[in-house]
Amino acid sequence: ASLALRYGGEFGAAVIVGALLGYGADHLLHTAPWGIVIGMGLGFAAGVVNVVRVARSYNQANPVDPNAPSIPDDEED
Repeated sequence: ASLALRYGGEFGAAVIVGALLGYGADHLLHTAPWGIVIGMGLGFAAGVVNVVRVARSYNQANPVDPNAPSIPDDEED
């Protein structure tokens, strides 16, 4: 559960920061709504990069046990 909360926190924070920076750019440059649209897009991209980075570091710290039993496939042949 803590890993899922970390994923959500990383992603949500990036989107919120991007939106706030875009809103600030709109306010200063009078370009509404383009700053917030671009800021949210960049925040979304940064959030995805952060989640991938966290997942990769978690997988490196906790490798899969090669001796673990495999889960059988439920599909009928």
